[in-house]
Amino acid sequence: MRPWNTGNPDRDWTAYFIPGSDDVLRNRVGVTSAAALSVAETDLSEARLLELGDKPELVAARGYDLAHLFAIHAQLSKTSHQSRPGRKRASRWAAAGGTMC
Repeated sequence: MRPWNTGNPDRDWTAYFIPGSDDVLRNRVGVTSAAALSVAETDLSEARLLELGDKPELVAARGYDLAHLFAIHAQLSKTSHQSRPGRKRASRWAAAGGTMC
């Protein structure tokens, strides 16, 4: 079980972050500072965006519906994010009826 799948929205939200941090998301690049993560996410997302421009078939058919937007998000962030890119996540907003991807 992933630490963000407990069923408790507050606990799930906190689990997205590196333990002991309240501003650095768990990530695949191994950085532990918000500034380093920002640089890494920007560089990796730009590379994925160029790849997506060359191969739009990497994501769902262009419908610009929620499934399509999730597919784009998954493609852009799959290299950097450790949690579930391109899927709905538990959040404090979800507990209040909102959605975050």
